[in-house]
Amino acid sequence: MRLFILSAFLCTALACLSCRKETPTSIPEPRESISFISPSDSAIVLESATIEIQVSSERPVSFVVLTIDGSIVNKRVFDAPPYKVEWQTDTLPEGSSHELDAKAYFNDGTSLSSSPRHVTVYHFTPSNLSAQMVNDTLLTLAWKDNSSKETSFDLQESINGNPFASLEQMAANTTSASVSGKYSIGDSLAFRIRAMKDTLASNFSNTASVSIVFPAPSELLLLSLSDTEVQLSWKDNAAFGSGFIIEQSTDGTTFTTIASVGRNASPATVSDTFGIDSTHYFRVRARSTINTSGGSNVVSAMLHGLNMPAGLSITGLSSDSLILHWTGNTDYTKGYAIERQISGGQWKEVQRVGAAVSLWMDPSVDTASVFSYRIRAFTSIHYSSYSQNCAAHFGFDNNAILSINPNNAGGNNMIWKFLFSPDGTALMCATGLQTNLYSLSTGALLHTYGRFASAAAGLALSRDGSIVMAFGVNDSTVTAWNVSSGTQIMSCKEETWMLNDMDISADAAFFAICGVDRLIGFRSISTGALIREIPGTNSTNCLVFNPAGDLLVAGTSQSTVQMIRVSDGTILHTLAGFNFFVNSVSFNSAGTLFATGSDDHSVKLWDLNGTLIASYAGNTDYVRSVALNPAGTMIASGGYDPYIRIWGISDGVLLRTLPGHTGGTTVCRFSPNGKYFASGGYDFHIRIYKAFKEWLGN
Repeated sequence: MRLFILSAFLCTALACLSCRKETPTSIPEPRESISFISPSDSAIVLESATIEIQVSSERPVSFVVLTIDGSIVNKRVFDAPPYKVEWQTDTLPEGSSHELDAKAYFNDGTSLSSSPRHVTVYHFTPSNLSAQMVNDTLLTLAWKDNSSKETSFDLQESINGNPFASLEQMAANTTSASVSGKYSIGDSLAFRIRAMKDTLASNFSNTASVSIVFPAPSELLLLSLSDTEVQLSWKDNAAFGSGFIIEQSTDGTTFTTIASVGRNASPATVSDTFGIDSTHYFRVRARSTINTSGGSNVVSAMLHGLNMPAGLSITGLSSDSLILHWTGNTDYTKGYAIERQISGGQWKEVQRVGAAVSLWMDPSVDTASVFSYRIRAFTSIHYSSYSQNCAAHFGFDNNAILSINPNNAGGNNMIWKFLFSPDGTALMCATGLQTNLYSLSTGALLHTYGRFASAAAGLALSRDGSIVMAFGVNDSTVTAWNVSSGTQIMSCKEETWMLNDMDISADAAFFAICGVDRLIGFRSISTGALIREIPGTNSTNCLVFNPAGDLLVAGTSQSTVQMIRVSDGTILHTLAGFNFFVNSVSFNSAGTLFATGSDDHSVKLWDLNGTLIASYAGNTDYVRSVALNPAGTMIASGGYDPYIRIWGISDGVLLRTLPGHTGGTTVCRFSPNGKYFASGGYDFHIRIYKAFKEWLGN
């Protein structure tokens, strides 16, 4: 029963539902819009902007119109989405404001407008980029900054066509940059730059390119070439560089560096060794700290060997000297080496002269008879062949040019002693009973000084020739006169029965005197008073002061020579080696050498240390007098044998043999200028000779 009732309810309910009438609902209006996706309102546009429009509608859109500043010129129509365009603003005024509007048109002829957008336009992309090479490690860039809104610049570089890469971020508002690097010659570099505002980048500027170039020098000239030196000049074509490399080749192909010189070195002189009789090639390259330019033009020259000098000849400058003349035949010689051969001996180099010299005077032609010469050019490493030999003959004239015969009244006219005046124009002679002064040019008697009770034997002359002193051989009286006036200055008598010799000190303040039985004494010239006696100097035969006046050398009857210090009378050396009396001592003008002569027939040469330098043989009897010429190149001796002999000191060669005086030679001397030689003896004569060699020609 219950089941029946439920089924009936359900049927009734369904029937009621199927018979119910539905109430109709309202349809909502469609929602439509048009708007800008970009740019945003009040945006800043930097030279370009993406304008994008969005339309929301269920109705079909016929087209969309974009209007900029309401200008028809700027209207843009989009037929279909996307409604998007890139707006270029680089030609618009800087800082100008613009309004953007969009409107959509539907197929049913209706339209829908957006809200306007307002933007401000600014310029942004840099322009006018330029690049310049300063050198191979420095470039300079410059550009135009077209914006006031950038926060930085992005500088990019490309080397040899490789992709651009950021090189440096530059600060805002800069318009130049220096780019440092190490670039190789031939590199090609390109640069570009863009402005940045935070993360926003402008377009890139123009591309500026530069090539790394290093021009080679040009106009190379070879100015001179020798076997040790080359001189070159060239033109520098590079705006930069630290110097130049000079290269040399012997085949014109393979070059090696011989010098590196500074920037302003042209013309440059380079020392090196260059072989003779071959061709040498040269080129120059510029250099910097990292690069070397190409080579300049090549220059070359054939370097010939040194030519021997030509035309060697001899002319006489005076009777005792000669001059060599020659002609040089080589451009690059450093000079000429002159060699001499004396009387067939060894060739020896005697002088070197510069390349500009073509004559030379031989100052030492008084040592042999025949002089031969040859000459060759030289550099630091090479010599030329010798020139032809050229010979000159010199010879002594053994004939006296003057003979003086005092022939004094009374007394013995034997020539005891004579001295040349310092100026070489006169001769002072102790002979007979008086002292006479003779002219050296004519032999005429110029003056007579006093008389003695016995024959005048001793004689001394001051260095300046103003005072003459003499003594008699047996009366021991010493007298001094003024040479120019003849006035007697002083006279004194020595306590001895015979005086042997005397000499005046260098300052003419005192004189030294010696005798047979007394010590050497120093006496005042003005008063004759005894100043000092020298102990240990008994029986002195001869004495002489050295030119400096600080040393007295004396020959003794004890077969010795004593060297005495003048200041205190100390005997410094006693020289032995003689077998009989030492009768004569003579100094050269420099005071470095002295000679001695002895009755043992010896002639010896000594230095100031008392060292025997040489002995000269040939005398056959007592040697009464020796003489050194002022130059110290010749030594003469005379005595009781028939000859006077003159030797060359350097080699001991007997240069000249003169006839001695009848009965023996008592004295011989050279003049102070070395031009004359004189001898005197027992035959009452004085002979004057030329002491130098005469040039006799080739």
